[in-house]
Amino acid sequence: LKDGRSFRKNVIKIVPNKYFETFLCLLYETNKQVGNYIRGEIIDCSIVAVLSIAGLSIIGLKYAIIIGLVCGIMNIIPYLGPVMGMIPGIFIAIIDHHSGIMALKVVAVLLVVQIIDNVAVSPLAVGKSVNLHPIAVIISVTLGGALMGIWGMLLAVPIFCALKVTFEVLYRGFIEYGI
Repeated sequence: LKDGRSFRKNVIKIVPNKYFETFLCLLYETNKQVGNYIRGEIIDCSIVAVLSIAGLSIIGLKYAIIIGLVCGIMNIIPYLGPVMGMIPGIFIAIIDHHSGIMALKVVAVLLVVQIIDNVAVSPLAVGKSVNLHPIAVIISVTLGGALMGIWGMLLAVPIFCALKVTFEVLYRGFIEYGI
């Protein structure tokens, strides 16, 4: 991040003049797509946090706000994050409430929040932000996980967006400029 601007300048210096405009357009569009993806993820995590806080407050869990915020933050990690967000809630339920039933209520609430997130919120929030169909988001995350594990799931949508933008810009370059 610190050297991003100088790195970009050095890369632009080696691009032949014939491809200069197409390359600048490609850099701009890719940057815009990745920024939109990050905004979509922030919206998704915020919605999960709000839903978690509301659900945990309804069942009467102490520290529902803190646990809900942790769930929202951890939601950025696909598949493993929701489980990591659930663990503090279970500990609070067992230690503070001395109740296994409260722990089961916490699990139930957070599972419902994850179902809502995975079925509706995440594909729509992330898909709309990067102009992708929700099924494309789900497929890219699944393929990323199959190919590269957790890192693949985290990077799948931004990489897919960058590839999509690259093909769109190159196609437009071929049509408009005959590259």
